[in-house]
Order: sequence, then structure tokens, then C-alpha cells
Amino acid sequence: MSKIIVYDVPVILKSYYDSIDKKAFELNIIQKLLKSATFSKYRMLTDFVNLKFANCYGTMRNMQYNRVTQEDVLDMDLKQVPSSGIVGDRYIVSGAEGGSWQGKKDMIAQLEQVTPVMQWSFIQPKVDDIVYVQSKEKKYVFGDLGWVVPEFTIPLKISLELVRESLSPVSEVLLIPTVKETLVESFKSRFGIQKSLFRSEIIDVCHNINGVEHVRLIEPKCNIFYNYSLEDLSEQELVEYVPEFLYFTESDVMVTVLSSQVKS
Repeated sequence: MSKIIVYDVPVILKSYYDSIDKKAFELNIIQKLLKSATFSKYRMLTDFVNLKFANCYGTMRNMQYNRVTQEDVLDMDLKQVPSSGIVGDRYIVSGAEGGSWQGKKDMIAQLEQVTPVMQWSFIQPKVDDIVYVQSKEKKYVFGDLGWVVPEFTIPLKISLELVRESLSPVSEVLLIPTVKETLVESFKSRFGIQKSLFRSEIIDVCHNINGVEHVRLIEPKCNIFYNYSLEDLSEQELVEYVPEFLYFTESDVMVTVLSSQVKS
């Protein structure tokens, strides 16, 4: 089998670059990339090199390459319990099926042979479990908000609701830009290709802001992480693979103060 080499080389959409703060983008992103690049290793391109340009704008889909942690399921979002099947059939419970699946929302139902009949058993997923749903032809990740497709925008959109401390001297109007600025400052040193970002980290940063009593994170709906390597990918997947750049700006953060419905 021939060896395939993939280099992560960033490219920026011109229409996007023309619309942003170029100085901030170059300082926070481009300079960081150049500082860590080792150009001496890459002297020549041949027909055997698969040159990749990093996706800095659009959609992040590379969590679909992550290794699954649970066996495949046939379907999800059912309205009733399947009336027939074979041993080993698996489904994600939507919570609307009723019957023997009542109260099992988000669990994985598996059909098993219990002499003399077949019956359903249920598996409780763990946070960050990954399963392939055959009917959807996608991998889903389990998190605080249930099972979600791990696909995100670039730049990353962050949406949160917060409750302001009742005795705080910080007004609701001033609290919104403070939250946005603090989030960017807290994470900008970690912006980069294939970087992880966990929901709990965003929530912790917000809880430490003066004037914030409670936070509910809406987006991203699950943790962002990668548990695959390029060696895991098939030749076709390598051809389709594009490295992705994780970052966000203040304009990508939506904050709602619940007490007065002040929105950004």
C-alpha cells in the first residue's frame, strides 16, 4: 500500500478576510500558526503528497471521524416501540415511544433473547459516548443536552443564557460585552487546528465573571474533541479530509440576560 502524507496548511476565504479586523486575526491566528510551523521539513511536493488547506470558515465536521464507543444503532426519534426485530437490534430511545421504553429517554434499547421470549434491555450512555446511527448515516455524541450531531460552524458560535447576581454593581447592559470579551481572552491562546473545547470550560469561565450568578450554555450542544488519527482513515476519507481551525470572536458569542431579556 502506498504511503499518504497529509500536511495541514491554512487557507482563508477572501470575502471573510475582507470583512474582519485583520490586525486582530493576524495577531491571534496567523502569527500563532507561523510560530509553530516547521517549514524545513517540507522541501518538495510530488504526486504522492496530499496537500490540505485548513478550513477557517464554514462547517466543522471532523468529529464524524471520531472512533465510536458504542455499537451502531438502527434508528432514533421513533414514535412507538418496534413490534418486531431480531436479537441485537439497537435503537436510541426518544422518550415518545411509551410501553416498555417509558422513562428510558436517551438510553440505548437492545433486543435480547430471554427464554422463551425476546425483551428489551437498556444501556445508559456516558458523556462523550459516540454511536453511529444507520438511518441517519451519521455519528451522534451524547452530552448534557442528549444525543446531537457533532457539527459546528467556523468560527464557532457560542450561545448562553445567564442570570445576573441581584446585588451586583455591574448592569445587565455592561455584563454582556464583559462576558464576550472574557470568553475570547480566556480561549484565544488555544485557538488552532483540531483543538478541543469542553462545555464545562466555557461555563466555568462565565461563572468566574463578576456579576454572573448562573449560566446555561446552549451552543455548542456537546463537547468538541477528537479521538481519531489520520492513520485511522481510509484512503477515500483521507482524500476528503480537511483540517479545521477552531476559533471564535466576540461577535460569535450570543448572550441573553434572563432577568430582563437584554440580548446582544
